[in-house]
Amino acid sequence: MSDYSAARAFSRPGAVDDGEWSFQDSNGDGIGDLDGIRQRLDYLVWLGVDAIWISPIYLSPMHDFGYDVADYCGIDPIFGSLESFDLIIDEAHTKQLKVVLASAKRRNEPRLRR
Repeated sequence: MSDYSAARAFSRPGAVDDGEWSFQDSNGDGIGDLDGIRQRLDYLVWLGVDAIWISPIYLSPMHDFGYDVADYCGIDPIFGSLESFDLIIDEAHTKQLKVVLASAKRRNEPRLRR
């Protein structure tokens, strides 16, 4: 999705930033996760949501709520797995929901680390 199409998706009502940390905990560890989001997709559709923005779920030391990414190719286990990510993408698209992943590429530069 280009920056332009992402901006268009969020310029109209119906988009939601899910804040997975607190959205829905599916495994009882107190942290919202991908399976929790997936369990609530029908509810989001019912609310009229047509796009979800997922905060960083990449592997991270979590000093900055996931924005301090250690690996852009992996899912941090506190949020699920690549398989659970694939499931949420497949089910979201089946329900005509767009999925946008938050990312701050330059925040993992060594000069920004403490």
